[in-house]
Amino acid sequence: MFLIYGIRRKTKALGQLGYGCSHCGRDTSHTAYTERSWVTLFFIPVIPFKKDYGLSCNLCGRRLRAINTLLEQFRNWERTGKLEEPSLAPQRS
Repeated sequence: MFLIYGIRRKTKALGQLGYGCSHCGRDTSHTAYTERSWVTLFFIPVIPFKKDYGLSCNLCGRRLRAINTLLEQFRNWERTGKLEEPSLAPQRS
């Protein structure tokens, strides 16, 4: 008996954002996305094991992983369906 297993990545677009690209240097729109990695068994996704958030330039294709504040914004965007701008007011503890 043989076993066929592997890894599959599924990408889902969250929406479009306007930013200047750090790679090509042009002001363009970027696609915000989530990427989920799955362990597959006989080409069927079975176990999700990793989820990443990022931005992709629509002109040059450069992909950047979201970290810190941007990561939290994307997680909220995926959950609520709308992107909220970060608060610039200092937080009181």
